[in-house]
Amino acid sequence: LARAKAETICIEQTIEFPADLIADDDIRAKIFGQIESFEHVDETHFEAKISYAVESSGFELTQLLNLIFGNSSIKPGIRVERLELPESLLKAFKGPRFGRDGLRNYLNVESRPLLCTALKPMGLSSKALADYAYQFALGGIDMIKDDHGLADQSFSPFKERVELCSAAVARANAETGFHSIYIPNITAPADQMLDKARFAKKAGAGGLMIAPGLAGFDIMHQIADDDEVALPILSHPALQGSFVLNPDSGISHHALFGQFARLAGADA
Repeated sequence: LARAKAETICIEQTIEFPADLIADDDIRAKIFGQIESFEHVDETHFEAKISYAVESSGFELTQLLNLIFGNSSIKPGIRVERLELPESLLKAFKGPRFGRDGLRNYLNVESRPLLCTALKPMGLSSKALADYAYQFALGGIDMIKDDHGLADQSFSPFKERVELCSAAVARANAETGFHSIYIPNITAPADQMLDKARFAKKAGAGGLMIAPGLAGFDIMHQIADDDEVALPILSHPALQGSFVLNPDSGISHHALFGQFARLAGADA
């Protein structure tokens, strides 16, 4: 039964069509997913390693994620544990602009743990949030980010908040010699996000926070790759929790918050 389910994934993730109706040998050999290994993990779990033709990804993040876990995500008892991507595919994605070591260099922190906090609660004015940002920066917090619930609300409009918080952190840095950064939440309708990212950069923000579960992995990917923005990206898990909570379905923490996020350009 488990082997049959693995074979079904090979078809569902590619042609989504009865395999016995495909007469084209090239499609069978080159498009169908292929089971590379199949192992009994424990009494109730099996692990199948399934490969797909690199060309089926279209070398696009959206189609790659679709190929990995499109229709099969609808079915119970299937979980993506990890990705093993060939160099030819990895070259199509730049990944994080900074990464772990680059982020440390950017923050001037060589070895100690990086410190991060969130500005909250929702409902405070932009000025009140900026006052908190100033105090956090005085205290040496490296990354001072918006809470994920801060967007463009009337009590704290996006542009006003970004300008005030960026200035507050810069003022604290001038007093302490630290290199704290303010990271606004730019998660928004997709057609607004690049403009928000560029505005934040010009206002003095030191990084950007995006929730790809809300906005999409590809828009995060586009912003991470934009040389005009060129800021560290923090990925927030909002709406993604349901993917990882069931041990028998969904996506593992490693694959979703590690590999998917890094493919889309998240630095942290």
